[in-house]
Amino acid sequence: MKLLALDPGALCGYAWTDTGVLDPSQVDVWDFGMNMRSGPTDAEQRALHIGAALAAIAPDGVVFVALGAFAEFGGTHACAITDAIKDWCSARDVSVVRLFRPAVKRHATGLGHATAAHVVDAARSKLGYSGRDPKEALALWTLDAHLEGAG
Repeated sequence: MKLLALDPGALCGYAWTDTGVLDPSQVDVWDFGMNMRSGPTDAEQRALHIGAALAAIAPDGVVFVALGAFAEFGGTHACAITDAIKDWCSARDVSVVRLFRPAVKRHATGLGHATAAHVVDAARSKLGYSGRDPKEALALWTLDAHLEGAG
């Protein structure tokens, strides 16, 4: 099963595995930073851009990090991207799991309110991550939390 973990946003960190084992080199960032202010044309364009990115990896399952237990979907840039991801998955019968950001950060560092620097440092020391990108690091921790049954 190919599993994809995401930290949605204009810059969307992602990590994946097709073996069920975390590999800290299987990370990157997609740039979904197109204009989010106007109407259906931008929404359609964004959905196509996100769909193409997801199709390139062709996951069987997607796990993504959300802001918190009380975060609502809709209205913000990250939520619009999350909605497009969920729509793409739903249309293809791809399973979707949502983990909350504080739970993933707690899994990574022991603190639900850890800074991006703490999350990156923890990924470097505990997961063997060699990069410095907080979006990639949080995506790795999201994947790790899901694989470990945390969150």
